[in-house]
This record gives sequence, C-alpha cells and structure tokens, in this order.
Amino acid sequence: MIDRDEARFAQASRQMLDSGTLEGWTIPRVGDRTRLSKPPLIYWLQAGSAGIFTGFDTSKDAIWMYRLPSLLAALGTILLTWRLGRRLFGGPTGVLAAALMGICPLIAFDAHMARADEVMVLCTTAAMLALQACWSREQRGMRAPFWLTTVLWGCVGLGMLAKGP
Repeated sequence: MIDRDEARFAQASRQMLDSGTLEGWTIPRVGDRTRLSKPPLIYWLQAGSAGIFTGFDTSKDAIWMYRLPSLLAALGTILLTWRLGRRLFGGPTGVLAAALMGICPLIAFDAHMARADEVMVLCTTAAMLALQACWSREQRGMRAPFWLTTVLWGCVGLGMLAKGP
C-alpha cells in the first residue's frame, strides 16, 4: 500500500464482501465506522472483483483484486480516448491521444491503486464521447437518439456514483 486512501477503499470493499448482507453492500464500513465520504460504485466494483476471484471467500483475497477495477478503467479510458481523438481529428491523432494518455504518469499511478479516481475518469471520458456523438448529429441537422442521450447521462450518473460531485 502506497496511499492511505487505497487501504481504506480496499478494507471497506473487503468488509462489504465479507458481510454477506444487503446492509453491508449499501453502507461501506472500515472497522465499525461508516465510510460515507465516497459514493458506493468503487466499493461495489472492488468487492465484486474480489468476490469473483475468491469465490466470495475473503480469506483468499489479495490487493490486486481490489486494484483490478482501476486498471480496467484506465485501459478503457485509453481506448475511449483513442476513439474520441479519431472521431474529432482523424486516425493518427486518435492513436497519439491514446498513446499520450497511456504514458501519462498520473493515469499509470492511479491504474495501480484501489481508488475511485480511474473509474470516474472512465465515466467522464465515456460521457464526453457520447456528448461528441450527440453534437455531431446536431451539426448534421439530426436529433440525437434517445439511447445516445441515455448513455451520456448514464455515464455522468455513474461518474457521480464513482467519486461524487
């Protein structure tokens, strides 16, 4: 553990996984104290990840299981950055944007941490891609379809569930 927040996120997710109750999955705790400073999405993702790899037995868990959602979110962010760059400026620019995102020290650092930041970045990037798609249709005189605006606002909502306002 490098960061004190990582330990708190991982421990709250572990206790959520260990609780086996609906209350345990809705109210994150570290020890006997509630941890309501962050919304629940990151805890759900981390507990789900650890549960999948351990068969929901926390005696077999490891920190990488709690870090996996951040790594997957970072990879997703890089792919969406490529897609957005390609749509806005063409193929080579999309590749350059994804490469720069991939070597960004903060992205690389957060991808290896069990924290909410990367999940929020993924949701924000996905919302920007959906917004660009809506805007592109409006520029051509077409109305954005309902499903696309639902994706846009769904990504904004998930971002709020990941890290908060």
